[in-house]
Amino acid sequence: MKRKFTITLIVENDCETVSEGLRKVKEDFKLFKIQDVKPLKVKRTLSQNNALHLWCKQVNEECKEKGLTVEALYKKPAEIKITEYILKDFFRETGYWMYHKDSTTKLEKNEFAEVVGVVEKTWAGRLDNKIPFPSEELFLESIENI
Repeated sequence: MKRKFTITLIVENDCETVSEGLRKVKEDFKLFKIQDVKPLKVKRTLSQNNALHLWCKQVNEECKEKGLTVEALYKKPAEIKITEYILKDFFRETGYWMYHKDSTTKLEKNEFAEVVGVVEKTWAGRLDNKIPFPSEELFLESIENI
């Protein structure tokens, strides 16, 4: 009796695109009679999640200082004070519009980064001030400047 086994291999290569990487992996593993190769999908990280909450808090503080309401960010006629929850919802909605995923936990790492870029650009334009998304590099720079 023949048995089939599923084996997951994680292969790293220095390719510019996913399709180029898949092509290279398929070529390299012809000896093993691999029938299908799929890229590993990496969900957004805990660090990305924590940075998102910190960023929403920072943007919220900026909005409070300027006395801005939801209308300033959403371009919707509403005199509602901005909160971190509203900012997170805006981020989540943007992720849904871009990738049809209803939660930031479902975004892959690269998708999360792309949503950050779009939201960061949108908020910077509407606040007339760019609040950069928190990162380890920014944190280290801020410590060096103390």
